[in-house]
Amino acid sequence: MAVLSLLAGFSIPQRSSADARTFRISIHRDHIIKVLQPYLKESIVVDAGEHRVRVHSFRIEEFTREGIRVSCTADASFHGNSTGMNLPLNGLSVRLVIVLMPFIDMENALFGVRPVRSWVADTGGLSGIGWIRTLIERKVRSALTGMNLYTCGFPPDVVRALEYLQRNRVDLSGPFIAVHPEGVDLTGSIDSSHKLPIPENVAAFFDRSSVEIGSKEAAFEGVDFFVNYNYGGAGARWKVGRNVHNLAKINYLGLNWNDCISSIKLSGDVEVTVYEYPNFRGVGVVIKRSVPDLRNIALEDSNTVNMDDKISSFQIRRR
Repeated sequence: MAVLSLLAGFSIPQRSSADARTFRISIHRDHIIKVLQPYLKESIVVDAGEHRVRVHSFRIEEFTREGIRVSCTADASFHGNSTGMNLPLNGLSVRLVIVLMPFIDMENALFGVRPVRSWVADTGGLSGIGWIRTLIERKVRSALTGMNLYTCGFPPDVVRALEYLQRNRVDLSGPFIAVHPEGVDLTGSIDSSHKLPIPENVAAFFDRSSVEIGSKEAAFEGVDFFVNYNYGGAGARWKVGRNVHNLAKINYLGLNWNDCISSIKLSGDVEVTVYEYPNFRGVGVVIKRSVPDLRNIALEDSNTVNMDDKISSFQIRRR
C-alpha cells in the first residue's frame, strides 16, 4: 500500500451503505506541537561544501488548511573564495517559512509531517539566496524522519486496529487528513461486509464515534500494564470499561501478555480486577492504585504467593 499523501480539507464521500464502518482520529494541536519540538531542535547546522547555515528559533505559527506553518531564522555564511558572489562572508540572516503537511504510511506504521512548501519571508534586501531555502528544507525533511504511530502518541488499541487493516489488506477508504486550527483529523471507512472477521479488540475502535489524542478535554482513564517493575519495559494500555478474557490471545509489540505483567499504573478514577486464570477465574485482586511492583501484592489463603507474572485476565471499571 503506497504512502497516502494528504490534501488538506479533503473529505470522505458520503456512503449510503449501512455496512460502512467509519473512524475518526482527532489529534489536538498542542499534542502535535509537543511531538514536533524534539525534531525541530533549537539549532540545526547545515554544511554544504563552503556554505554553512545555522537554523534556530523555530516557531510553530498556525494550523491552516494548507498545513502547519513553521517559521525559523537562519544565519548563513560562505567559507571560501567569494569571488563572483554577491554575498557577505558572514552575518547573513534570513527568516524562512516552511509549511509542513501530515502524512500516514499504513504499510510501515508511520505518521509524521514533511515539508511541502517554503519561502524566504525576509531576505534583508539580498538576492540570489535560494540555496539557503533549499538547504534548510532538505535538512528539516531529514530531521523529521523517524516519527511513527508510537512516537506520535497513538493509543495502542488504535495502532492495533490500523495494523490489522494493513496486515489483512482490508479495503479501506482513507485515511484522509485535514488540518484545521484545532489540530489534525484522520478519517476513513471500511466496508464491514468484507469476508474477513474483525477481532473484538479491533471492532471496538470502529464502535467509537472518534478517538481523541492529546485533547485537554479527553484525559486518559484506564490502565497501563508493564512487563518490568517500576513501569519499565514494554507497556500496553487499555481504557476504562475494557474486559480482557484471555491475555494469551493478546499479541502486542511482539509479546504474548499472558503471565508477564510486573507493574500496573492507573490513570483517572478507575480500578482494575486482575485474575490468575483466563475468563476471570482463579485468584482475583482488586487494584485501586498504581502498583510499581506486583511482588508486593501478597495473597493470603492461596497457593499463589503474589500476582507478579500471574495475570491472565482482567476487568477495568470506574470506581
